[in-house]
Amino acid sequence: MKHDHAYSKHFKDDISPEKAYDYFHNHQLDTDEFRCAEKCSVPVTLVNVRNTPDKWKVPPYFKYRSGFDDKHSKLCPNISKMTKVSKQRSQHRAIQTYQPSKEIIIELSMNNPTPYEDVGTLQLNSSTGKNKKSYQANSDFPAVKERSTRLSKLSSTVNRFHSHPDDDVSFNGTVAPLNTFFQELRYGSYKLSLEPKIYHGKAFSRKVNTNGKELLLLEFDQKCQLENAYFEKPAVFIDISTLNNTSQQHRKLLRYCQSGEAFHLYFWGSFFVTSHSKIRMNKIDKSDFTLLNSLYFEDWSE
Repeated sequence: MKHDHAYSKHFKDDISPEKAYDYFHNHQLDTDEFRCAEKCSVPVTLVNVRNTPDKWKVPPYFKYRSGFDDKHSKLCPNISKMTKVSKQRSQHRAIQTYQPSKEIIIELSMNNPTPYEDVGTLQLNSSTGKNKKSYQANSDFPAVKERSTRLSKLSSTVNRFHSHPDDDVSFNGTVAPLNTFFQELRYGSYKLSLEPKIYHGKAFSRKVNTNGKELLLLEFDQKCQLENAYFEKPAVFIDISTLNNTSQQHRKLLRYCQSGEAFHLYFWGSFFVTSHSKIRMNKIDKSDFTLLNSLYFEDWSE
């Protein structure tokens, strides 16, 4: 929560963020320099104090330290302004990552995105998701958290790509241009990677019966290459019973299947080569439900 003034131990008075910046930008700043008020011990942080104006995302401001929402003294003049913020329980989030360069790693959440990015902090995750390292670009000043343009669903990602392919957008706190992780499957761009991307192109679908079970074969039209598989169409089999009749996208897929017409398929993920040298879409946890969240369909147009 932002605070427009704070009590300074040095000045022995309430001061504004501007006055605090003018003085402490060139002087040593103790971690306990500021508190909420003279008669309140809740600590306050001055944000952006070590940055110069040309590097400001926002001007310097005070903010309450987290974890002290209910610790204001009874004599605190600001207690009526405080609202308790409920702590959200951390949940396991299924994510996939794509690394367009050594400096950038993009994470696309299967659930919900992280709502903020840490300015000055770059988080790198290994492809296994087991190791995480954080690097502070400037450890001398508190990290500023600010909202940025972010996308969580594949549908919104695709729509943004259509209108603003060069935009930098945030996926779970990491920023990169959209077009760096889309790959259209077409002649001249048919070599696949083992790394996840948003692959897209012309596709077809049809029903097949395997051991008495009705499946849907979803297949890109472009023949591709991956490892020792050459001139193979990337595909996947989906249990038709997993399609949700209330989903517009699922109804659209069934329509394409029944009519046999081509459509534009977007797939967020990666491929693998089977023992029969076929190229198949990876299913996380071998789940058709999870896979369907990584697919998006549009009418085909040349």
